[in-house]
Amino acid sequence: MYFAYHQIGSGFFLGLNRINKAKFETHLKFFKKMGFSSHPDFKIIFDDGYESVFKIAYPLMEKYNFKGIVFPIAGYIGKENLWDVNFFGLNKSKHLSKNHLIHLFKNGWEVGSHGLYHKSIKNLSFNELKDDLEKSKYILEKLLNTKIEKYTPPFGL
Repeated sequence: MYFAYHQIGSGFFLGLNRINKAKFETHLKFFKKMGFSSHPDFKIIFDDGYESVFKIAYPLMEKYNFKGIVFPIAGYIGKENLWDVNFFGLNKSKHLSKNHLIHLFKNGWEVGSHGLYHKSIKNLSFNELKDDLEKSKYILEKLLNTKIEKYTPPFGL
């Protein structure tokens, strides 16, 4: 069983891909109560690799004994989400840094690829898709010194 999130935060936000910190913690309490923190097939995943995964989700998940899987966009590590529809700059968010990813990985989190630049795979040629997959995998493997074997396509396609 998987539960997927994007961003954790509070304050003004236009869009659908962010949950506030208190609601996220309520989810974790519920998952813990249901016994999912020790269930090997239960995973909490985070698409896009936003910085809020490290700053907000990670400490809360540690508190309730959960590990996660993060799928960063390799070409946006440490950068702002210029690829996203950001409503004239209102929803700019920073992505995880290299140090954040290393810390999460060293503390039991899994890391997979979410592509190089968050492009829809429906619109890529075979060679463009191959290039996107190979480059994103290479960047993450070099950073973490491990094999990257998980991938989730942008936009869930």
